Amino acid sequence: MPELSAIRTDQLFFHYSVDDTEESSEYDLHCHPTYELFYLISGSVSYLVEGRQYHPVPGSVLLMRPGVFHGRRHEGGTYERGAVHFSPLLLEEANRNRLLAPFHDQGGNGCYYTDADACGFSSLFEALSVCAGFPEPERVLCSRYAVETLLASLVHMSKSRRSDVSSPTVSGVVNDVLWYLNEDIAKPVTLDALSAKFFISKHHLNKVFRAATGTTVMEYVIRKRVMLTQQLMQEGRTSTEAAEKAGFGDYSNFYRAYRRITGHAPSADKVVHDTVNVAGQLSLL
Repeated sequence: MPELSAIRTDQLFFHYSVDDTEESSEYDLHCHPTYELFYLISGSVSYLVEGRQYHPVPGSVLLMRPGVFHGRRHEGGTYERGAVHFSPLLLEEANRNRLLAPFHDQGGNGCYYTDADACGFSSLFEALSVCAGFPEPERVLCSRYAVETLLASLVHMSKSRRSDVSSPTVSGVVNDVLWYLNEDIAKPVTLDALSAKFFISKHHLNKVFRAATGTTVMEYVIRKRVMLTQQLMQEGRTSTEAAEKAGFGDYSNFYRAYRRITGHAPSADKVVHDTVNVAGQLSLL
């Protein structure tokens, strides 16, 4: 895909590109330890976010906080978009909570706003694109303030209008299972135990769960736990400590899952480079 502009730093991955793709039938599902802002400029695409479908229109933005399981599906044709993945450490500490507030609206599993351009979003996004052409260290300084200004616009947007409603794909039992799992993703869980708790056969549970989220129950849990270990390692934990705290009882199982999902060993994710590695290795865009 033609990459028109991009910024990669320790705490920020910004990407703006145009692609001409064929229609896809599957969502490229993943989760990651960064905040994500997706901006659709033109074209057609759909998103699946924790069992809810979004069909962004040009000029709209979709916000997702860390740990949210989501995926994008192309609907064919030319597709122009941008995305900003960032660590909260990118933001000034005094402004951090306020600027991140829109990502946590409605539980933070996906906040969607149409006609973002009415709030000046397109010009602010273009300003971030301009930063990509600056040399270091001006690029880092410029992009940081550009992201904060962009987020300030979203704060205003969230106060002046309600987040648009998505199309629910989650049945009652799947919604209950998702809530139970995310209450503490590190707690011991088996398909047998979930089947007994929610009075549903294992086969049917996996069937309705996959229909709603795009993946099986246990794959969902494993991917969320891998993401949690990345967050914990960012905070300075060793991979062994992070794996144990995330619910992996056996380190060899954790190691295999980590390599399968991220494409590299836990040791490759140095503390200051986690955000960049996740953005690059998982092909989030």
